[in-house]
Formats: sequence, structure tokens, C-alpha cells
Amino acid sequence: HQSYESVTMSASAAVNGVQSAAPPSLLDFKFTNEFGRPVSFNDFKGQAVAFTFFFTRCPIPEYYPRLMKNFSEGSQKLKAMPNAPTNWQLLAISFDTAFDTPEILRAYARQYDYDTNHWTFLTGPPDKIAELANASGVTYKPDGPSFNHDFRTLVLDTRGRLQMNFPIGGNLSDLLVGEILKAAAVTNH
Repeated sequence: HQSYESVTMSASAAVNGVQSAAPPSLLDFKFTNEFGRPVSFNDFKGQAVAFTFFFTRCPIPEYYPRLMKNFSEGSQKLKAMPNAPTNWQLLAISFDTAFDTPEILRAYARQYDYDTNHWTFLTGPPDKIAELANASGVTYKPDGPSFNHDFRTLVLDTRGRLQMNFPIGGNLSDLLVGEILKAAAVTNH
């Protein structure tokens, strides 16, 4: 397990290396959510947005199921806080676009007791998902029915600027909550 300091230092270094997590060309692009509805990053203007990439068929519990648990635990912690902000959104973006249909994403989301007001699962055309993943510093490639991949959980502030980039997996729920609280408090002043 990495210490808080080492995680935040490596994440801060990663933030400095990534200027924009969502390229301007993708801000208006309509991905598809777990209900089959179009959703873009611009739909969440004024909100802190944390997002990560995953695929539902991941067989290793400490990989994507752990990232989804981070989102689930983080969401519960934020909702339980007195006077917590409400301007935050979690996005789980699948890169297994052939398998992870809206129906599959919806069934998967239910395993994590997710709140549809604050957590959205997305899919979309393979080239657009790849473009977003690449801009976010995420690499993945098919390996039979699975994928070789790395991890990223990114947090954008209310202005859409990259605030934090966690380049690791593992238990990040407390760190994620802290970053969402900071990101949600950012104003345009």
C-alpha cells in the first residue's frame, strides 16, 4: 500500500504531465449511458467530475471491481457528509465497447448500489473511447476476451480543468472524496 503522500505526489506529477483529460473535441461528443441516452462531458459543467475507465468482464477483484468499489464507497461517504456539496458526478467509462452495451452496464451498475443522480456508466464508439482514454493517459489493448491495461482515475474541477490524476488502482475512496470536495468548491472567481 502506498502512503497518502506518495500517492498525492505521484498523482500531482501525473496531473502536471496531462494538460487536459477531455480534449475540446470530445466535450460535446455524446457518449451513451447505461440507459441508452446521450451524455457529454459538457452536460456536467459546474460539477466536479471523477472518471475512470474499466470493463465489466474484468476477472481480477483488485482491478476494476476495486475501482467501482472506490466510486461506490466515495459516493456513500459524500452523501453521508453534513453540508456536503451536491455538484459532483462519477463517470465509469467502458473500453469494452463491443460487449458493454447499455443493458450490460446497467446490470453491472446495480451491483454497486449506485445513485443515478451522481454516477453514470458510459460507452460509445471505439474510436471516441480510445481518443478519450489516450488524452487521459490510459492505455489498453484487447488480449483474447480480456484487455491489457493500466489504471487512471481523474478528477476535473467545476471548470472542467484536470485537478487530480490517480495513476494507480487500489483503495482510493478516501483520497477520491477529498479531491471531489476540493474540485466541487472551485469557483470561477
